[in-house]
Amino acid sequence: MKHLPFIALTFLAVALGASAQDNLVSNGNIDAIDDNQTGGWTTSLADYREGKAVPPAEVPEAERLHAEFRVVPAADSAGKMLSVEVASGDGRAAWCFAVPNAAGKLKPGQKYRFSFKMKYKLAKEPEEGSGVTARLNLWDGKWKNLLELYVLPTGNYAPLKQKIPAPPVSGDWKEYSAVFTAPEGVARSAGHIGLSGVAGELFADDFQLIEVADDTPEGPFQ
Repeated sequence: MKHLPFIALTFLAVALGASAQDNLVSNGNIDAIDDNQTGGWTTSLADYREGKAVPPAEVPEAERLHAEFRVVPAADSAGKMLSVEVASGDGRAAWCFAVPNAAGKLKPGQKYRFSFKMKYKLAKEPEEGSGVTARLNLWDGKWKNLLELYVLPTGNYAPLKQKIPAPPVSGDWKEYSAVFTAPEGVARSAGHIGLSGVAGELFADDFQLIEVADDTPEGPFQ
């Protein structure tokens, strides 16, 4: 099952601009949101047919993607974390975040680290093109996939997609991080985290997008 890239609803990250340690993902620790999805976080469901996203109304009810989004107590603190559980259906269920007026907040030539923590348990080993997915995009007149992570057992990947070696059905808590240099002309930065084409449950917490020193080595998710 191979799906087209999902660009639509994602989380937008902006700089607060003062300190090198300012987190550009508002409410990245999830504590400022609740089950009503306040604080800028939203959710997105996309059904797929023949590799293309289609409106739910065009999919028979029995075949639609069924997912539950929750904000639950964090595993290791008194805070909160995101949860998405997919029971059935073929598509993508993702937590998304959006902040307007991001133009100029990612400084050209500045290095940044994007990181988050997640844990997952899938109903079965995912097919090619399906699995746990996380993405950070940039907008400079069109969307560009800056960083893309798939936790998958097999499959072919576009240049910016990255397969992370991990148990294909379940994985314990782990932090994923990547370092990149912001290019010229970035107006927005966007991303999402969720499940694509597979049933299971995902937990995620502690999203950060922060400036790092110029001598920090660049690299993909690890």
